[in-house]
Amino acid sequence: SNLNKRSAELLIRCFIPIFIVFTTRNISRNERVLIFVSGFLFYIITSIIFVGFPKAFVTGLMVCLAISLLTLYYGDLLRTKD
Repeated sequence: SNLNKRSAELLIRCFIPIFIVFTTRNISRNERVLIFVSGFLFYIITSIIFVGFPKAFVTGLMVCLAISLLTLYYGDLLRTKD
């Protein structure tokens, strides 16, 4: 994959969790992580099985998934208090 594809992957992995955080204002961070992380965990496990951990790490998949998980958990800090 080239640099454009990797940078687009990084942007998508950051903005989708931010969008989820801003649209789910009434949900606590633990509840949000429990709801949305189940799909991420399935994705992580299947990517490690099919691609292998070294290749998944080098392509940036694991790093982007870690950023997504951290954004879902700590996304409350991005919002302003009402």
